[in-house]
Amino acid sequence: MFALADPDTIRLLRTLSLAGPATMRELAARLELRQSVVRRAIRQGLAIGVVRSCAAGAGPYEIVPAAVAAAVAEHRESLLGATA
Repeated sequence: MFALADPDTIRLLRTLSLAGPATMRELAARLELRQSVVRRAIRQGLAIGVVRSCAAGAGPYEIVPAAVAAAVAEHRESLLGATA
């Protein structure tokens, strides 16, 4: 599944966008999700480059706005459910 189609990843990106950098524990508390769910969403975001670690790989994590815009533009039709 494409990471931006995952509701938990979308919520994570929105939270990082609005509230700024956060640790996995902070994100789990803000989103009211288990840390394992947040960890998966962070991994998905890291894998496609829309999330990055502010410190050497351990968080806090932040959104990469230009990468989000590029990913959305690239997958626009599938994200909107457009038919070709």
